[in-house]
Amino acid sequence: MEAADAALAAAVGNAEGVGAIAALQGFLDAAAPATVVAVANLDLHYRNLTDVHAEALSALLPRLAGLHRLVLQGNKVGGAGATALTAALPRLTQLQQLDLSYNGIGYAGSAALASALPHLTQLRQLDLGDSIDDASAAAVAATLPCLTQLLHLNLRNNSIGEAGAAALAAALPHLAQLQLLDMGDNCIGDAGAANLAAALPHVTQLRQLDVDNNKIGAAGAAALVAVLTDHKQLQQLDLSHNYIGDSGAAGLAAALPYLTQLEKLDLDNSSIGDAGAAALAAALPHLTQLRVLSLYCNSIGDAGVAALADALSHLTQLQQLNLSMNNVGDAGAAALVAALPRLTQLLQLDVSWNRLGDIGAAASTADRSDRTQLQQRNAEVTAIAPVAMTAVKTACPKGCTVFV
Repeated sequence: MEAADAALAAAVGNAEGVGAIAALQGFLDAAAPATVVAVANLDLHYRNLTDVHAEALSALLPRLAGLHRLVLQGNKVGGAGATALTAALPRLTQLQQLDLSYNGIGYAGSAALASALPHLTQLRQLDLGDSIDDASAAAVAATLPCLTQLLHLNLRNNSIGEAGAAALAAALPHLAQLQLLDMGDNCIGDAGAANLAAALPHVTQLRQLDVDNNKIGAAGAAALVAVLTDHKQLQQLDLSHNYIGDSGAAGLAAALPYLTQLEKLDLDNSSIGDAGAAALAAALPHLTQLRVLSLYCNSIGDAGVAALADALSHLTQLQQLNLSMNNVGDAGAAALVAALPRLTQLLQLDVSWNRLGDIGAAASTADRSDRTQLQQRNAEVTAIAPVAMTAVKTACPKGCTVFV
């Protein structure tokens, strides 16, 4: 199988468009039948394939009856091309991964895909990021219950709203093996988050949940975090770029002690202040496997960072810590400096754009939307005083990259 895949990859090389299709056909015509049947991977990502090329590809795919992985990410396949491709998919009964992300298949392509999905009963991974819309999501969701082996579902950046989220939530209880659900960069809102929350208790194998940048407020966050206690195996959670606030952070903090396998927690730009940071800090000692903690662009000041610093000693596996663009002053920095030597695995620390020292104070009082201009006007200005900069760098373990 590996030899057949290598032979196909060598034959296609870096060809694009019609050249890629011609190279594939040349391989299929020249290779021994046993080699063709053994091909498991066809990766044509970012090859400038259009609808015309997709239609030609659809005529060739049935010859690859043993295909496990079909990747067409980042092409220019629209509804017509997707419709042609999906006509061939029922012949690929061994397919385990289908990636149509970063195309533009739209509703017509999604409807055609939905008709083909019930035939792909071995599918483990489905990637449709930046390819569909709210109505399309509902069409796809209607056939997801057929994919009982699905482990990975990527629907990022698709303008999915409440209706699409509700349709997907109705399908989730049938996906009992699902380990990764990426719904980031959509617009499901609080109502969509509540619908997802109602379905998540049925998805007992979930390892990664991404709902970042979804217009979720405190109510939606409360609904989601209330069911997280049932997901003790969760390893990655991304709630960033929502509006969960201190109340949402406090609700999450109540669930965190149950998530002892969590390795990554992303709460960037989540309207969290000192109270929310303190609530999170109380729960952090339970997260002994945490490797990445990101709180970029919140409103955490000295009190919040001091509380977090007290908890850091328990995070012995922490490798990345991002506290940039908050309101940390000298007192918060001092607490952080005292805690940093205990983080022996730390590889990256970002405390840039805070208000340590006189220069930092001037930078932090500027509106965040103006900070790019401020940086351009004063290229020599950093957001942290030299003394504090040295203290932070000195406190970090050897080999740690520090952004100040």
